[in-house]
Amino acid sequence: MDSAGKALFRLNAAYHYEGSWQDAGFKKSFFIAPSLTYKVSDRSTTEFRAEIQQAEGTNAPSYFLPRGIALQQFSPDDLKIDFTRSWTGNDITIKTPVLNIFGKMTNKIGDHWISETNVSTSTRKSQGVYSYHSIRPTGDSLQRWVNNQDATNMFIDLQQNFTGDFNIGQFRNRVVAGVDYLFIRNDNNASPYIPFDTVRAMNPGARYGTLTSSAITAKMANLANSKTRTETSTYSAYVSDVFNITEQLNVMASLRVDYFENKGSYNMTSGTTTANSAFYQTAFSPKFGAVYEILKNKLSVFGNYMNGFSNVAPRAQGDGTVTTFKPQQANQWEAGIKSELLGGKLTGSLSYYDIYVKDVVINDPTRANFFIREGNVAVKVLKPK
Repeated sequence: MDSAGKALFRLNAAYHYEGSWQDAGFKKSFFIAPSLTYKVSDRSTTEFRAEIQQAEGTNAPSYFLPRGIALQQFSPDDLKIDFTRSWTGNDITIKTPVLNIFGKMTNKIGDHWISETNVSTSTRKSQGVYSYHSIRPTGDSLQRWVNNQDATNMFIDLQQNFTGDFNIGQFRNRVVAGVDYLFIRNDNNASPYIPFDTVRAMNPGARYGTLTSSAITAKMANLANSKTRTETSTYSAYVSDVFNITEQLNVMASLRVDYFENKGSYNMTSGTTTANSAFYQTAFSPKFGAVYEILKNKLSVFGNYMNGFSNVAPRAQGDGTVTTFKPQQANQWEAGIKSELLGGKLTGSLSYYDIYVKDVVINDPTRANFFIREGNVAVKVLKPK
């Protein structure tokens, strides 16, 4: 803190290292997170935070059972694998650096409104070799697979909110209104997964040690990586109002609209976009609720309705046509009672949920390789707490 009490600074840092009880395997990481808050004036404050992480390690061993045949192993003992072995090496690692940056500016507008501007970015990378093992149908050997990871995921989020607390006549209103923009880019320059070799699951012999970083590099020397990029943007606007009809009865209504834009999967090598991967959708999401306090600050009943949605990509049908589907919709009704008695020493609630998901895209039961928008999911839950 500075002498005027306007600037606050904090720094957190951590270092982590762990080994393995197997013959190879480790993970190390370093994390640093600075944070700065500056009070520009009595009505304006800015905040800045960053999270920086560097991590490197071997990936945990993964074993995949044979596909296309009846299950033959039902426990780890049935696999007959020497689990003291990692089936990899300490020179076969993945680096996963992360950089997150957050910024916020808060301004008080008059006596009843507050403006809040948020900016956040995140960049995550995955670079190195990933390996896994598939159990051969004979059950006495492992096939070791590898691929070269080279991916970068980035997102940028811009959000502007206005919150108000004011009266219209004798009725109190608490309003939140805002807009949001989310941009996501995924760049992938990974190699295909390839089989490196096959070794005995219990006594692999000298071949066990041949899986090394240099051997993988040589085996992948002539492989063409898949250089692709996908970009999506979401534009949102929303407004919500909590309205005090009486001192004990509050009602809430809100509406959100989202426009989703997917530019498709772009192949940077060929300069083409995968057919039918680009799509655009608009969805509306309303919410309503009410709370009635039977006993002020002690006992209340509540109910609400909430709508949510999930964007659905176009699907290629069995006859070669492409169908564009509306967003999947989820509707939830909730009702319950909540209590806080004996000065807050005794609290409890009882809620009933009725959730119905419609417009789920499913396989057409009458036609192979076709999709229809007729799936529905219903969930009913009684939850005491």
